[in-house]
Amino acid sequence: MPRVHQHPKRTIIAYLLLITATLGVLAYVAWLHITSQYTMELPFSQPEELSTQEEISAEPEEDAFLRIEPVEFEGLDPSKPMVALSFDDAVTGITGDYLAILEEYGCEATFFVVGYLAEKQPDIFRLLADSGMELGNHSYSHEQLVGLSVERAAEQFDACSALMTGLAGEEAAPVLARPPYDRVDGRVLEASAVPVVLYSLDARDADAETAEEICGRVMGSVTDGDIIRLHDGCTQTVEALPSLLEALREAGYQVTTVGKLFASHGYGLKSGFRYTRLPEEKGP
Repeated sequence: MPRVHQHPKRTIIAYLLLITATLGVLAYVAWLHITSQYTMELPFSQPEELSTQEEISAEPEEDAFLRIEPVEFEGLDPSKPMVALSFDDAVTGITGDYLAILEEYGCEATFFVVGYLAEKQPDIFRLLADSGMELGNHSYSHEQLVGLSVERAAEQFDACSALMTGLAGEEAAPVLARPPYDRVDGRVLEASAVPVVLYSLDARDADAETAEEICGRVMGSVTDGDIIRLHDGCTQTVEALPSLLEALREAGYQVTTVGKLFASHGYGLKSGFRYTRLPEEKGP
């Protein structure tokens, strides 16, 4: 009978490979079990619950517009073209530059304030509040509000309002709101104590490379009754602002706040609704 030659080293290696593979499979199964029970905690706030309501994107219904007696404002003629200028993400270190330019051109605008930014720069916020510009609420921490409960969204708006009045008195209370990222659902509307205002013309100034680009975007699309959205804190926007105001004036447009745009044409705004522009059929 022939003698069988055995190879102890090969046998040991085979056993080790088998044991390693088995341990790998067991470890993978254990990992799947753990991750099925726990989720990773992300370093940023997440909505506590998803909204079951569709995000609102359609134009407001007719009953959203409250008809009032037209309000007369010095220097504004509702029979002539008019637009509202609005700035998101106030206040910043260059808010004063915006205010100086607006004052130089005799224009007013609506500034939507982020609470924590005003808290970090209270003196600049007081400068804005004392300027006579219209103030809006842009939430306290610039958190995404769509998907939050009414209570959590309201906390964002209420904290911002309380901070604004705490820094500059009741006259600094916001009269409008614009949710962060300009997204709205029914819960956001319910959470806001003041009318929600978006915009009809986005200059996309935050991603523009030049002042000329910003002016071109606005002047290439602007129509009577538009609400124009720009941003505080962008140097290219500050550079574009004088040319933009001049171009709007030369094209026959009056520049004012959101509130005066509507009130001068006989429209009041109601909480629980959201607005993007003046109605196409203006006036009483």
